[in-house]
Amino acid sequence: MKKTFFILLTAFLVTAMVFLVLEGGLRGFYYLTKGPDYGIQQIKSDLQFDKLFGVGAQPNCDWFSSLTAHPNHGFIHHDTPPCGWAMSNTLTFGARLPETKDSHYVIMVLGGSVAQHIASSTPGIARNRIEDELNRRYQSPTGKPFRVVSGAMASWKHPNQMLKLLEFVDRIDAFISVEGYNEAATIRASYKLETPGLPYFMLTKVPGTDVLSIYVLEFYKLLLERYAILGNSFFFTKFYLTLRNILGPGILQSIEESYLMSTFKYPPGMPPAERTEKGLAKYVDYVRALDGIGFAHKKPAVLFIQPMPGLYKKLHPKEWPSRQGVPADLYLTVEKMLLGQKFLNLQVHSLLKIYENHEGFIYVDETHAEFIHPTGESPGYDIMARNIADALGQRWKLKLKKTK
Repeated sequence: MKKTFFILLTAFLVTAMVFLVLEGGLRGFYYLTKGPDYGIQQIKSDLQFDKLFGVGAQPNCDWFSSLTAHPNHGFIHHDTPPCGWAMSNTLTFGARLPETKDSHYVIMVLGGSVAQHIASSTPGIARNRIEDELNRRYQSPTGKPFRVVSGAMASWKHPNQMLKLLEFVDRIDAFISVEGYNEAATIRASYKLETPGLPYFMLTKVPGTDVLSIYVLEFYKLLLERYAILGNSFFFTKFYLTLRNILGPGILQSIEESYLMSTFKYPPGMPPAERTEKGLAKYVDYVRALDGIGFAHKKPAVLFIQPMPGLYKKLHPKEWPSRQGVPADLYLTVEKMLLGQKFLNLQVHSLLKIYENHEGFIYVDETHAEFIHPTGESPGYDIMARNIADALGQRWKLKLKKTK
């Protein structure tokens, strides 16, 4: 018994010593190469751990940890600790729209991550820029304060906008959709718009996918989320990044080859031009569905075409064009197509030129504007929100508030 205890104690001490050496060595390396201010949060930023919108109560939660599968939308946020979503005005949990229609003029914002970024709020982290701009400068049609709620979510595209609008149309006064990029990326990839987002395949462990690798990554990430000694470790955090880089390509390939994914692909022999044509036509069909819902329920509505790097703005040295393969000519075709449609109720407004005269740093990737940590300030999203508020003011003939 004593011998067994001694062996276990020795193994524990050796393991702890190895960990301390690796941890100390890695911290020393980053101190020498990155400087004294490079800490665990910078490593987690490299890992795309997302604390910007208050994902979870723990600093070791990432965006994926806040998701759960959904039968209609593919995936939504959950509110279960420690990584549940913390925003107060999001509708991506389900039916949780605040009962404010009697005291506010409620506008629902639809779309993907860009729409979510400018219409969601977490105190001290991110603010609802559209709501702030409208209340600061305009009077609502009813004279009540504006209330902007988010029916948008990262990676969403049509038909999610239609489904979310149908769910809440009787509890809002108007709606807008900020979209275009996710739809164009799907069309360019020769998938049908109905294709679920990548998180759905991982959350549901779709047959044919590399389920074992998915479970390994989820288990390791759970350890980082639950245990601070691991979540605050340079070594274990970097090890997770390495593990994800090793297993990730195989997971993506297995998803690509799964039966479920095959049902969302066009026939192999269909020419690329025909696939693009069909994708664009289906996009118009979904927008017409939005238009019809808004018309039937008498809800003012505007569709905003979101901007994209490489169009109308000279790229900053730290910016790059779309990495998802959305060429400028396809996106301009989407813009021309939507602007050229005649709708019953829906108005279309392009945001492609809002950064035309801005030479500074805006885009951190192929579509998102920069957020400045830890305040959550974003000059790019401020410009976008002002342009959206101005467009709504003009198109809905909103009265300007009197300035003192």
